[in-house]
Amino acid sequence: MKKDIDRLMRKNNVTALWISGAANHNSAMVYLTGGVHVTGADLFYRPGKKPVLFHGPMERDEAAKTGYRLISYADYPYKDYLKQASNDMLEAQALRYRQILSDIGLTSGKVYLYGMREIGGFFATLKRLQELFPDLELTGDLTGAILLEARATKSAEEIERIREMG
Repeated sequence: MKKDIDRLMRKNNVTALWISGAANHNSAMVYLTGGVHVTGADLFYRPGKKPVLFHGPMERDEAAKTGYRLISYADYPYKDYLKQASNDMLEAQALRYRQILSDIGLTSGKVYLYGMREIGGFFATLKRLQELFPDLELTGDLTGAILLEARATKSAEEIERIREMG
């Protein structure tokens, strides 16, 4: 799986995949996390790097099942960003994500967005984030090519997991 995704990302000149939302009814999150139970998360996948999963503090044990680098949202207290943004919720959310992206070194390049979230607030946050990081191109994978093709290609490990589930 990982080799296929990395190859497809390089082929499409994609710096990162950003998968957001809960793991339930969120095929991209399920595919990349193996179906762990998180109610809200942000997963950043970059070729050649260990994926980073941001999760709620109560979900650390479940998130640990992924084997990814884990960072709790508790490390980014929303109230601190709200204070910094003079209680402007949109600005606070954008500042929080600015810090998150800065901390993982993702401040430029093409980022494909995947996942399932309530779109209104998240869209506004992404739009503001784009202003804060003009060298970061947040876009969608309109055809779903990267994850669609990666899902179609099965490694021995994935085949074995399918057999176990069957």
